[in-house]
Amino acid sequence: MLSTEVLGFPAQEEYAESPAGDSVAKHLKIFMKKIYFILFVLFVVACKNEDPAPTVTELLTGPSNGWEQTSVLVTIPGTSLKVDVFNDPAFEDELPACHKDNLTVLMADGTYYIAGSTVKCTTDEPTFLEAGSWTLSSDEKVVTFTPLPGAVYTATILEISADELKVDATRTIGSTVVSATITLKPKIY
Repeated sequence: MLSTEVLGFPAQEEYAESPAGDSVAKHLKIFMKKIYFILFVLFVVACKNEDPAPTVTELLTGPSNGWEQTSVLVTIPGTSLKVDVFNDPAFEDELPACHKDNLTVLMADGTYYIAGSTVKCTTDEPTFLEAGSWTLSSDEKVVTFTPLPGAVYTATILEISADELKVDATRTIGSTVVSATITLKPKIY
């Protein structure tokens, strides 16, 4: 244990003998109380609970401007070949520019819409291309979309964060079942 002499203060016996010693002892007590208070505050701040991680529903509905596609990796029917039709110019006819900037917006009330953005396919294209309701499975891995009108389809969540959403989706287009891994990011204006 360190004595007060080692710390640069007179020995405790000297405090009792001098009035100045009382003053030093008081200052030392006040100083130690301040140190304890600072340590206590640091402990409380360090132990403060972080905000809980957002739920899958909160992440899905988080981007107020919606989700925009950045990649659409399609499995060519009847093969195991995958092609990024979103970024490969050879597939411009299958996924034209007017579909690439569409936004998918999921609302906390269980409704959703897909909205056209800047590039329009036709001059009279409506702002809202699809709308309906959506639900999340109890294991929070599958989103079911029920468009009005239209056939129900699902998307299996592969990855989700505040910065990216990656899903596997299967849709029937005409008589062909098309599977794709779609990567989306929040739309920021």
